[in-house]
Amino acid sequence: MNKKHVFKLIFKGKKCSKEDIDIITQLNDALEEWQNAKNYFQFVSDPKLIDLIICKEDEAKSKYLYFLSLAKTKGITLDGSLMLEELSSTYK
Repeated sequence: MNKKHVFKLIFKGKKCSKEDIDIITQLNDALEEWQNAKNYFQFVSDPKLIDLIICKEDEAKSKYLYFLSLAKTKGITLDGSLMLEELSSTYK
C-alpha cells in the first residue's frame, strides 16, 4: 500500500502541526518496525539471531508505545474508520 496516499487520507481536511505529523509518522514507522521484527521469527533458528530479533522487537515496541503516549498527551486523534472507507472505495 502506498504510504504517501494513506497519509494524505489521514490528514485530509485536518489542520495538524508539523510536530503532530512527525509524531504520527514516527508512530507508524515504529509499528512497522515492530511488525517486521515479529515476522523475522519465522525465518531464523540461530540462537544469536533470535536474541537480536528479541532486542529489535523490544526496541520497536518501546518506541511505538512512547509515540503512542506522546500522541495521547498532545490530544492527537485520527478517525481510522473514515480512512478505511476511502481506501476501500479507492481499491475496489
